[in-house]
Amino acid sequence: MVQFFVLGSNAIPLVDIVLLTSIVGTPFMLGGQFIGARQVATKDRLVEMATTDMLTRLPNRRAFMERARSALSRHKGVMLLLDADHFKDINDNYGHAAGDHCLQVMADHLQRLLRSNDVIGRVGGEEFAIFLPDVTMETARQIGQRISMGLLVETGTGASLQVTVSVGAATVGPHMTLDEALRDADIALYRAKTAGRARMEIAA
Repeated sequence: MVQFFVLGSNAIPLVDIVLLTSIVGTPFMLGGQFIGARQVATKDRLVEMATTDMLTRLPNRRAFMERARSALSRHKGVMLLLDADHFKDINDNYGHAAGDHCLQVMADHLQRLLRSNDVIGRVGGEEFAIFLPDVTMETARQIGQRISMGLLVETGTGASLQVTVSVGAATVGPHMTLDEALRDADIALYRAKTAGRARMEIAA
């Protein structure tokens, strides 16, 4: 039996009302879903922009500090602070585009050397920081020496650059703060720079 809905003097089958409601309402429902998806995508994009260094695609300083502080609360290990050698000369002699390319190649190289649970970030112009959880200094030394040797970078202008890296390392013990770990690694990095670069020094 067909049910009717009476509107004024007109009787409209109930099934037609349901169908009409579905037809009219579907675009609004789909539009709401689309807007919701766009909002989620926009939020994710804003989070990425706030935590990612757009040049190297590594975590930026803010993100590194947050992740490293969290890791230090649960693990001991070794903090590495590294700086590309003579980077100003690269920018001055070959241009900032070549310098940017060097940083991108360095970032890719560093990520290939590290484990999935290591914490890395670009914390300055040509400066990177790495926290290696639950490793001995001997293991960190092997990683640091491989990093300090640097790599050959093709600039895209016909020039090949041997980019080396100075590395400072500090043992991170129980209850050590992130600021203390970075301070010790920075002291060791300064020693590596003054001792001739392209080397790793360990904080006393």
